[in-house]
Amino acid sequence: MTDSRIAYLSEPSDDELPPLEEVGAPSYRNYDAPFCAEDPSAAARIIMHPRETYGATFAPPNVVVGIAGIIGAGKSTLASALATRLGWDCIDEPVSNNPYLADFYKDKAKYGFAMQIFLLHHRFRQHQSMVWGKRSAIQDRTIYEDVIFAKMLHESGDISDRDFETYCSAFANMSNFLHRPDIIVYLDVTPEIAHDRVVARARGCEQGLVPIEYLRALRDGYEDWLASGIRGRIPVLRIDWSGAASDENIASVAEKISAICADTHSTFIV
Repeated sequence: MTDSRIAYLSEPSDDELPPLEEVGAPSYRNYDAPFCAEDPSAAARIIMHPRETYGATFAPPNVVVGIAGIIGAGKSTLASALATRLGWDCIDEPVSNNPYLADFYKDKAKYGFAMQIFLLHHRFRQHQSMVWGKRSAIQDRTIYEDVIFAKMLHESGDISDRDFETYCSAFANMSNFLHRPDIIVYLDVTPEIAHDRVVARARGCEQGLVPIEYLRALRDGYEDWLASGIRGRIPVLRIDWSGAASDENIASVAEKISAICADTHSTFIV
């Protein structure tokens, strides 16, 4: 069930919104960004307006691609391989430099909120550096996925109602300044395959702490995220990533990204 406080990508109708001149929305406001709110349509009246969007007024020449998927889907491997193949920057997920990660896996109730706020701020900086940078880039997990994890922590009781409200407010404010990526590549794998990969990669902080039940719930969260509207706002390329990340499979993904981005980036070359 979708939490009423979460609106991944809300689309208020024109008759629900005051005239643009009453809102005074500057061109950097991004109508298409996902956000959290108690009343999504009310929040939209304040921070968004479909008649003047950031995406319509700012079109960066570089390509920005996000790799999405549950833990153990193979995001890091694919992001690195695509970046090498295309000659782009690879923006890694904060693992080694995450000061909360080890403590979070030991005590989610104590460190869940701090962990999510750290990741939110970190990915916001990453996202802005990609958009305003001169080079095309591929990001290992996007800021748009963070809300899935925060929502799960709230539903499990590891983030309190008060802290969840604070997180949603921060996410709403940040998302108002985000320019959408050109495409999100969603790696679709079963929780069982993802669990095997987590065990095989043997990251110290994950050992024995990412149960299969959690991965099943996480995959459900991603399915809800996809169904809640993001695919209508950002192009999503859903790929079965159950097999090995072979050169052939990586080349196929690169070709599909090229085809999707060709209309908006005439100089895009694979």
